[in-house]
Amino acid sequence: MNISELRQGFKEYIRTRFPNDRNINSTVSMAFFLERYGNEMGIDFKQVLSSGAVPSSYKQVLEDYFRNRGRKEPRGQSAIYERALRLLLEFINTETPIAPATSIVKTDTPVIVNKSLEPKIPRPTYEAVIAYLEKWKLLSGYREQEEALNLLFHETYPSNTNLSEVLVKCSALNDFYGTNIFSIYPLASHIVALDIDIRLVIGDPKLVNDISRGHEITARSGKEIHLFSFATKYCSHHMPFEFPIFDSFVEKVLIYFRDMDRFSVFKNDELRDYPIFKRVVLDFRKAYNLERFNLKQLDQYLWQFGKEYFPKQYKRGESRAAPAMR
Repeated sequence: MNISELRQGFKEYIRTRFPNDRNINSTVSMAFFLERYGNEMGIDFKQVLSSGAVPSSYKQVLEDYFRNRGRKEPRGQSAIYERALRLLLEFINTETPIAPATSIVKTDTPVIVNKSLEPKIPRPTYEAVIAYLEKWKLLSGYREQEEALNLLFHETYPSNTNLSEVLVKCSALNDFYGTNIFSIYPLASHIVALDIDIRLVIGDPKLVNDISRGHEITARSGKEIHLFSFATKYCSHHMPFEFPIFDSFVEKVLIYFRDMDRFSVFKNDELRDYPIFKRVVLDFRKAYNLERFNLKQLDQYLWQFGKEYFPKQYKRGESRAAPAMR
């Protein structure tokens, strides 16, 4: 696919994903900014496309570039341009068929089989992830609910500066995921006060910890509730390729394979520290040679796998009815 075809395909992708977006041409232009000005900025556009990753320096380089040319709000502008490039890479990843790995990639966290444990649970493989991704498409109601949340988070209320809009998003997540947060208002107020939009775009992993604490929602004991899983969901629905979701099923999968194969080093309770959790998920992807999958795809695999092999143990009298979503 040449650049012209890529541009047209991306434009159609944005039109399909964001049907109410009236600035599609601007989004496309920003996504291909490096094609025109990459040489001036010292960044090779085609190399970025082939790597499938936004350079870690891109936002700062953009900010400096815009500031030197007298643009208003260079920091905010750089974040918007970076998001457009991320959408382009998302499109490429979505449209490009995932081919099976032909060789084992050496990693810094090699899989070391613990032979003292009987392998009753299948290890992660390329084929297994593909199978679970196909199953995901067939889950009754899930696709429609995710589409509704995508519409809410990406088109209707994409920013987080208006309290009423954040209240709607928090309420929707609370309902769809059955997170049982009984007081949404202080949580929404907390999110607005954190001024999170730029941190979402740059994928700041510390943001999840900041959202999960400091909201002053307490249990009967008076202790503040750690809304960690909810915070990962809130951030993930804004930036799914930066923020993998934490829940009990994913937690059990990661702990099991740590004990089985030593793919990463962490204590169980450290998974509720988001920078560590994300690092462990990336270790998992690398160790099992699953780097062809983005974090959203890996997220869908981990949840379904955990739900199948590590089902919740219910107490007598407790309902087995699952929430509408994970």
